[in-house]
Amino acid sequence: MIGALKDKYSLPKLLKRLHLSRSSYYYQMSVMKVNERHESLRIHIKEIFHNNHGTYGYRRIKILLKREGIVVSEKVIRRIKKEEGLIVNVRSKRRYNSYKGEISPAAANLIERKFHSDKPN
Repeated sequence: MIGALKDKYSLPKLLKRLHLSRSSYYYQMSVMKVNERHESLRIHIKEIFHNNHGTYGYRRIKILLKREGIVVSEKVIRRIKKEEGLIVNVRSKRRYNSYKGEISPAAANLIERKFHSDKPN
């Protein structure tokens, strides 16, 4: 809103009218520039992620970018992935379980002992 009215009115008057501090205005302007700075990288990361069927995390993406001559911090890649909602599909691993069920019927004498031990004297 301030950007549209900045040509007509002075910045201090607009900030006073909107009850906005000068530092907040310049902070927001700098944040908007940072997002624009990574826009081409954002598109490239999305292409890499989708071309590999959503299986590449930030480490593999960083390696591919480095091979192409693009040096970027892993934190930037992670932030872009989070903002774009690029979540890796991971299958959960099954825990090892050797139990195969009852192989043979229980012996008759074990069953009788169990029932006799349960009865009070």
